[in-house]
Amino acid sequence: MKFATRIAGSGLLLWFCSCLASSAPGDNFDDGASSGDEVEGSGGQGGADDPADQPGQGGTAQVEAEATIDAAPPPEPAPDAGVILTPTPQGRVPMFVAIGPGLRTTLSCDDGRSWVENRFEKERDNDFSHDETNIHGALFANGKFYYPAGWGDSSTRVFASENGVDWERLYLGGAHQANSMAGGGGVLIFGEGSTIYRSTDDGRTWKTVTLPEGYSHFRITYGEQHGGRFVVGGREKRHTYSTDGGKTWLKGQGDGGHRPVYGGGVYVSFQEHGGSLSRSDDGGATWKPISCCGNPGYIAHVFWTGTQFLLFRENTVWASTNGVQWAQQASSGIDRFTAMARDPATGTIVAASAGAPTKFFRSTDGLRWTALAAANYDARGAEIKYITFGHGRPSARCPLP
Repeated sequence: MKFATRIAGSGLLLWFCSCLASSAPGDNFDDGASSGDEVEGSGGQGGADDPADQPGQGGTAQVEAEATIDAAPPPEPAPDAGVILTPTPQGRVPMFVAIGPGLRTTLSCDDGRSWVENRFEKERDNDFSHDETNIHGALFANGKFYYPAGWGDSSTRVFASENGVDWERLYLGGAHQANSMAGGGGVLIFGEGSTIYRSTDDGRTWKTVTLPEGYSHFRITYGEQHGGRFVVGGREKRHTYSTDGGKTWLKGQGDGGHRPVYGGGVYVSFQEHGGSLSRSDDGGATWKPISCCGNPGYIAHVFWTGTQFLLFRENTVWASTNGVQWAQQASSGIDRFTAMARDPATGTIVAASAGAPTKFFRSTDGLRWTALAAANYDARGAEIKYITFGHGRPSARCPLP
């Protein structure tokens, strides 16, 4: 398989606005083909766990009260929960990029109304969880879209693109797999078990850092509060965090949750199976359990909209502005969403459903959802696991307005 390499450096892109472009579903990714609300620098939203991944082994760190549900409506947003908007950078197009196993990529540059350039290396597999084309994250940072892929010894790859169409392979080998990926403060991070891979040159070179202990199926996120922090959560319901761009890591205190989500100055961490929730308001240093939503046995997704957290469970949605008080919301069109992202300028939220063929959805508030017509996307390929938002360079299918 060939990957085009039209990646060029660009400036830091912090916020987003909207652009409309009309297009039709794309083609299969074959040889010769041209190749959350995501705040720039954070980890991509979405991504179901791979059930057969193996727990990581513990390592040595490098030197350097339960809340209850409130039946009342959620309180006012925290002062830092708002979104500051700036115009689209010159020469860039606002777009959603969706990623799935089989190295599947597709993008939307008309505010989530349609998806184009559906490409993949492998359309089907009996077990994508143990395949070198499995996907483990997606994000937009430093003017580029990134995703890691792989499973098995020395099979991990990191891909980057400036337009969501042409992808360059930046890294191959070393890691058994990349359980998650995040970026912030000019640093990119992915990892597995007790090892973090860290890059400060947009993924060209990587150095390893050992975590205080091993984490299986771990997830990484980045929050700009507290000077900017990376937080890792593992299936063991433990967390570790870094205050220096991933160079050194400290153990978080308290248990609960697995997949940290940042918003409004706090982290809410959830575990899909078992439904545990925890919250940290000090940058990941301490965690307290949260009681919410009738103690759900399964949580499909937790998402930050820019003003509040939304928790999706079965066919219900619960909202909280601070991660402590939660209230059930009237909703419609809910599916079992695996991935979401938001354009802060338009407020549009897009989502993908679990399983293949994936269905795409669109909402303006995260509560009322409309499924896209089948003609508005190409359903071929594995399920979409991650969606991110950013400002990409224009392409033939996503031109400048």
